[in-house]
Amino acid sequence: MRRVGIFSALVITIVFVAGVLYVVLRSNETTKEPSSYRLAEVVSGPMEVIVSSIGKVHPVLIVDVGSQVSGQVANVLVDYNSLVQQGEIIALLDATPFQARLEMAQADLAQAKASLAMQKASLEQLDADLIGARAVFKELARDLESQELLLKRNMVSQSIVDAAVANHDQSHARIDSLLAQTKRQMAQIRTSEAQILSRAAALRERETELENTVIRSPVEGVVINRDVDPGQTVAASLQAPVLFTIAKDLREIHLEVSVDEADIG
Repeated sequence: MRRVGIFSALVITIVFVAGVLYVVLRSNETTKEPSSYRLAEVVSGPMEVIVSSIGKVHPVLIVDVGSQVSGQVANVLVDYNSLVQQGEIIALLDATPFQARLEMAQADLAQAKASLAMQKASLEQLDADLIGARAVFKELARDLESQELLLKRNMVSQSIVDAAVANHDQSHARIDSLLAQTKRQMAQIRTSEAQILSRAAALRERETELENTVIRSPVEGVVINRDVDPGQTVAASLQAPVLFTIAKDLREIHLEVSVDEADIG
């Protein structure tokens, strides 16, 4: 009896499992959709692969604007993201000391020109004296010639002829002295002319320094960096400090990104 019971339980279990399998398989067949197909023409073209990365954006052209002279910043007229035109004033340095140096250079040039005028006037005076001395020399030469003729005729004494010779020689020596003074005066005039050129160059330098106190934008663009504030002292003795950074055209930029080697292919 015991074996019959075990056998009956085993048969019931097998039938139950078979029924469950039948139900599961039946449900899968009813829920499975029929296969579908899509037809298309084969064409050639680029294959695009999107790679995500992090990097930096830089303008193509960046211009650093500095100061060629040292001084105190009086005014800053632009800020970050300001649109500037070429030649537009973007900052001003205190022009007071540069204006004083310019006035001193103008005074030095005027003094050099006045000195040259005096030197030329002295040269004209020497030329006039030289003309008079040559006229006197000719007169004394004729007098000496006359006195020598009279001496040959025993009409005058030797002392008179000697006095005429002395006057003639003194007149000739005066001419030589005036000629030497004229040469020296001409040399002084050339020196004064050189001084005028030097003072004029110094004046142009002072004018340039005064103009450089006005800082202008060299290009048209956008201010992307400002490293100066009013009251700050700018030292341009060794190299021009960078006060502003201007991007010429933000529509043209380049990217610096790090791409994984696995994505390069």
